[in-house]
Amino acid sequence: MADLLRGLAEQDPARLPTYHCAMAAVHFAGRRLDQAKASAEQCTERLDADDDADPADRAGAHNNLAVMLRILNERDRARSHLETALAIIDAQLGPLHPSGAMVRANRSVAFSLWGNPIGGEIEARLALELTEPLLGPDHRFVQAARGALALSMTVQGRHDEAELAYRASLEAAERTYRPGHLRIARVLHPYATASIRAGRHEQGRALLQRAIDIELEALGPEHAEVEQLQTLLAKLDEGAQ
Repeated sequence: MADLLRGLAEQDPARLPTYHCAMAAVHFAGRRLDQAKASAEQCTERLDADDDADPADRAGAHNNLAVMLRILNERDRARSHLETALAIIDAQLGPLHPSGAMVRANRSVAFSLWGNPIGGEIEARLALELTEPLLGPDHRFVQAARGALALSMTVQGRHDEAELAYRASLEAAERTYRPGHLRIARVLHPYATASIRAGRHEQGRALLQRAIDIELEALGPEHAEVEQLQTLLAKLDEGAQ
């Protein structure tokens, strides 16, 4: 696939942003974060240099790059790209455009992880207000905003409320994706954490085991995410003894 995309891009330079954006997604899925960041940077730079680029594509590229930078803990650069994404949306698509909700959801996650969970909650609630009435509860933008809201509550220690938000996210994911889809596992994991912190260890263990079963089938036993979840489950079982 990578060779095919590269060949198409070499034949038509206008396809280069698409190639770099696609490769960023491929590397990110494989947890090759430095390579993902490099491809995302090239994607963003090329789209910004193209006067005819779709503003939604430009904003999305800045938002995706910000996610990678956040994971790599490059905080200042992540903030800068999030602000750029919102500025593009506000100026060219309008402040109420649904794509702004995904950027706000990612900014909410950054706030919550970097010591400002109240700011994270405000951003997540705004994202939900912008999207849920228009797109419905199952749209991926709405799910991202609800997950960000749940994270902000978890960081604030409001685990019962976080559980409710994660449960709603899980129900939406189950309506949207086939059984065994990785998206479901990636809701189950934080939902399990919230349940455990709320004192519902048996429920949390069951959710965590379900996430492991899905990821084992999809990713294989040697994948880093699978190993991380299995370690969490082992620690939980040790604590229960």
